[in-house]
Amino acid sequence: MKKIFCLLIFIFVLTSCNKKTIKLPTNTIKGIQDTIYDNSKIWFFYELKDQDTTALINKNNKLANTHYIFNIDKRLKLKHFMEDLNKIQFKKEQPSMHSNGKYMHSYLTYLDTKTSRLSMVLFDSVKFFPLNGIKKSKNQILLNYSNNNLLLNHKKILLNNLLNELNKYKDSSSRVLNLIWSNEVTYDNYIKLKANLQQLKVDSIYINKKEYIRN
Repeated sequence: MKKIFCLLIFIFVLTSCNKKTIKLPTNTIKGIQDTIYDNSKIWFFYELKDQDTTALINKNNKLANTHYIFNIDKRLKLKHFMEDLNKIQFKKEQPSMHSNGKYMHSYLTYLDTKTSRLSMVLFDSVKFFPLNGIKKSKNQILLNYSNNNLLLNHKKILLNNLLNELNKYKDSSSRVLNLIWSNEVTYDNYIKLKANLQQLKVDSIYINKKEYIRN
């Protein structure tokens, strides 16, 4: 079943995106698996050009007043696609005279290896900003991530233990969780952390929609 599903994904990309292939990340966490109607699929392909990695974007199917589903190659790093993602998100959120009155969401995708299904992480209003734009506050929690290092308020932790560490704040006053990323973080690692955070059930923690990038 898993092989059949992956093959279907491969064929869809081939027939819809001019013979381009994409390697989606895999994870064992079950994300959003609802059927999303009225959607536009936007593809970020991995491409080598003059020995440099670039993101080739196919957004020809992007329609106004639809949900956006971003399919990003797991090998791409944040520095390759974050600016384009910001531009698409910003434009999507501008008022439109053709609006149907419904709020249209944004999603990031990966493959759930347990169910062999496409899973998604909600990505509404998320945008990337330089680290020097972060506002310091006594009620903030800092989550700093590079490809091989995860720091929670300067304490090194394992990704598998992230929710347990954040649950320690459930009885405290309201906190803002600020995500800080190295621009070298791959989409593979980015979506793994985001999928973990989507499981967080601590009402006193608000995950900031502004995410910060350091070089």
